[in-house]
Amino acid sequence: MLLVMVTYTHNDAGLLNYLLGSMKRWSVKPAHVFIVDDASEEPYSLPGGLKEDFGGSAALSARAKNSPEKGKGLPGLDVLRPGRRMGPAQAKSFGIGLAFDAGADVVLSIDCDVRLPRHWLKEALHMAGQEKVGLVGSDPQHGLAGDVLSDYLREFEATPHGIVETQFLGAGVWVLCKDVWRASGGLAGHAQYTHEDLYLSNTLKNLGYTLIAHNEPPATQVRRLRARSHFNRQLHYLGFAALEAAKSRGADAALSLIAGQTAERLARARELGRPGFFYLELLWVSSLLLYLSARGGMGENPQIACAVVGEELKTFLKPYPEIKKMLQEDLSAIGLADENPAQACRGNNGAAKSKGEETVLALSQNILGLWGKYPETLQALEEHEIYRIREENEKMDFLAHYLE
Repeated sequence: MLLVMVTYTHNDAGLLNYLLGSMKRWSVKPAHVFIVDDASEEPYSLPGGLKEDFGGSAALSARAKNSPEKGKGLPGLDVLRPGRRMGPAQAKSFGIGLAFDAGADVVLSIDCDVRLPRHWLKEALHMAGQEKVGLVGSDPQHGLAGDVLSDYLREFEATPHGIVETQFLGAGVWVLCKDVWRASGGLAGHAQYTHEDLYLSNTLKNLGYTLIAHNEPPATQVRRLRARSHFNRQLHYLGFAALEAAKSRGADAALSLIAGQTAERLARARELGRPGFFYLELLWVSSLLLYLSARGGMGENPQIACAVVGEELKTFLKPYPEIKKMLQEDLSAIGLADENPAQACRGNNGAAKSKGEETVLALSQNILGLWGKYPETLQALEEHEIYRIREENEKMDFLAHYLE
């Protein structure tokens, strides 16, 4: 069985170097590594310390009969530079397809900001070889960075441990066999810039394959993100599900679960003495409300629904100008500039609201009222914590790899 690893970089040399160095700790190692350098501004090359550890192209055929390798030896390595910027989805399609074309029986696809526990790959290979298993991956836990977002994610989005069947596997780390890739068509039918994980997960499920999340223990995500980047991604993956629920069962039903979760998080944040968590939850829920409004999930007229939500946010945050200012900046960066709280209610100033507008207003007030139960915490956020979050955003080294 020939195991080949494929990883990817776009201006992420530091994260990639640490990934390659971390392979020394793995109990099983691939026979070869392909690095897809997706148009980095400075073409990736191995640093001196790693050049002595990795072989070149000849290692692929020389080691084929002995893969996967055990012990301290590291594999051969090639850097692949496509002629154009491909983006995450197409880079994976290119790299995984090339690895199978080169003779791989099994491919480990791993992003350069993901780290694996010592025996994770050994165990994943065993699972991937079982009948009707299409994909083995992990739900990465978040690193201990010490910033507000990392603490929030570790508190509220903790990765469950265990090995379970799942409906979706994120693209951070995959193990899959050649016959599965070929039978499914891989990512050949996926033209989007991202969302390759959703596409492949759905494709394999529809073909009757099983997806396995290996979280015993899970992989670790070590890249730092701004809150706006994280929640923008969440909108793409969770927003569509909320939108479908809103259109099929009504906005009140779709938002009831969100309101319940938010209430629990705010109570826990107050208990922990973390006002910054209040802001992150506000950014997430505001983004979701505007996302749903702009796509017809909060009423038949998206423009009016967005305006009502935006106006209610403005009203709620009037006593908190610093929170409001930062929320406007983050919502604009997420791509909700046309529906952010800076917008006044359009078309109905001073006029009686329609039934649809009244419904949107009631839903917005119901959710925002959850924050209103904690005026002391909101004031602490306004006076102190919001400045800390802003400072972190300005000074944060987003290439930090804090669990190396």
